[in-house]
Amino acid sequence: MTTLPGPCDSPAVVTRKRVPRVLPAMRRMMAKRGLHGQRSVSPPEVRKRGQGRHAAQTRYLGPMTWHSKASAVGTLLFVLLSGLAFVATAHATPSFGSHDVRTVFHIAKSDDRNRVDYGVHLNAQCQPVGEEPVYAYWHRFEPGHPRFGDLGFMDSRVYGITSQAVRTRSDNGTWVEMHLAAFPEMRILVLIQRHEGQCVARAQIPVRNRPAFVDRVFVQLRPLGVEYVRFRGIDVQTGQPVSERRRPPSQW
Repeated sequence: MTTLPGPCDSPAVVTRKRVPRVLPAMRRMMAKRGLHGQRSVSPPEVRKRGQGRHAAQTRYLGPMTWHSKASAVGTLLFVLLSGLAFVATAHATPSFGSHDVRTVFHIAKSDDRNRVDYGVHLNAQCQPVGEEPVYAYWHRFEPGHPRFGDLGFMDSRVYGITSQAVRTRSDNGTWVEMHLAAFPEMRILVLIQRHEGQCVARAQIPVRNRPAFVDRVFVQLRPLGVEYVRFRGIDVQTGQPVSERRRPPSQW
């Protein structure tokens, strides 16, 4: 016969008598209803065995937290890898051939004396090497850096060559058509010829709506932007110096 506890009994004694019987019954009921092992909070908890409830709440990591951490880690890795790639390419030396024309034309900026040069790979017969012979590289005049260097990732988005193709090959000259990222709508034609035993290459760009051999492009910078771009060269028909100041492209 079971004796019920009286009002003077200690709560501790009551707990010791009822726990062995109540807990198995509750577990059976929860298992029958499919609630065994579940809690009111559905996201998983990160908790070591032996820690209390408050410790579990302080260390709770929900799905959004895990997603945020994964996104942060992925972004950090991307930035680090991009930075390493930028450093590696920025200090790499471009490969020059013995018959190359290293500077067909160049783009200079107002912030320093460094510039981006565009050269062309040629063989002994002054013919382009491959179907994409034109290349871009840094030609530095400021101290503290190597004299020559490949374009970095961000540099290529402005000064890089987006497309090029050899259009004609002949003894009188070879034409290479190319486009730059900074001027996507402007067609640049590179004429390659042999003159007095030397390989010569010139870039033909429209200046004042007339064909001109342009050897330099100057970019005047301003805070957070570009003020203007100036093209300088020689008129193909008259041989006179020409210059044109243009507004920067919209993507600048």
